[in-house]
Amino acid sequence: MLKLGIAEKWHREAKTDPRLKPIIEEVEKAYKVRIAVTSDPEWASAPDKKTAEIEVSDTLRPLPSFAHEYLHLRLSARGYRHILASINFNLSKNAAIGRLLSALDNELQHHRMFDDFVKAGFDGVDFYAESDGGAHIAVKKQIEALTFQSDPADALPSFLSVIAPGGRWPDDEREALRQLIEKTCPAATWSKLLKIEGIIDRWKQQDGLNPLNTIAEILEALGGYDDTFIGENVTTYPCDGAILPRMNMNPTFDKAVRDALAAQHGKQ
Repeated sequence: MLKLGIAEKWHREAKTDPRLKPIIEEVEKAYKVRIAVTSDPEWASAPDKKTAEIEVSDTLRPLPSFAHEYLHLRLSARGYRHILASINFNLSKNAAIGRLLSALDNELQHHRMFDDFVKAGFDGVDFYAESDGGAHIAVKKQIEALTFQSDPADALPSFLSVIAPGGRWPDDEREALRQLIEKTCPAATWSKLLKIEGIIDRWKQQDGLNPLNTIAEILEALGGYDDTFIGENVTTYPCDGAILPRMNMNPTFDKAVRDALAAQHGKQ
C-alpha cells in the first residue's frame, strides 16, 4: 500500500505544478484539503463544509490524478450540488435509486470537468486511473448479462461508462459496446438511453451547477420512480429537492413523507 509520505510528496509537487496551481489555489480558498491513502486503485475526493479529503493510491500518474480530484472539488467549491439523498417507501427501490444517484453524481461532474482537464494541459487519456484501460472488459460483461427482461435502470450504468468523456479504452471500443447495448436491450430501453444521452448533452451546455432537474429528468426518463423525493438531504423536504413525478405530485406520498419526517425530526 502507498505510504502517506509519498502521497504528501506528490501533493506538494502538485501544488507547484503550473497546470494545477491555479486550480488548487481556488479549491483551497474554500476547503482545507487533507490527504489520505487507500488501497483502492481509484482515487476519490469528498468535500465536507470547510474541509475536503483526497484519497490517494499508488499510481504512475499522480499529477493527472490530482487534477481529476481537484476539479471535482472545484465544482463543489463553485456550488455544484450533490443530489445523493432519496425517499421512496419501497426499500429495495430506494436502495436502487441511491446507487443511481451516486453514479449520476460522479458522471455528471465528469462531463463538466473533462474540458477543463484538457485545457489545463493534461492528456484526455489520463482522465481516469490506470485501471480504466481495461474497464471496457468489465463493462462488456455487464452488458452481456442484460436480457430483454432487464429494467432500463440496469442498463444505465454501462451506458454511462460508454458515453463518459476521456480515458484509455481501445479505438472503436466505445462504439462497439454502444452497439452491443442497442442489440441486447429492448427497443424501448434503448430509446430511453438515447433520451438520457440528450439530457446529459444539455447538462454539459448549462452554466448552472445544480444537477437536480437533470437528475430528475433522467429518473423520469427511466420510468418507475414515481413517489420519490431526491435532494441533498431528506430533511429539506419538500422545498429543496424534487418530487417525482414533478408535474403531478401524489398527495398521499406527500403526506406520508411529512408524517415520517415529523416523527423523526419534528414538524415539517
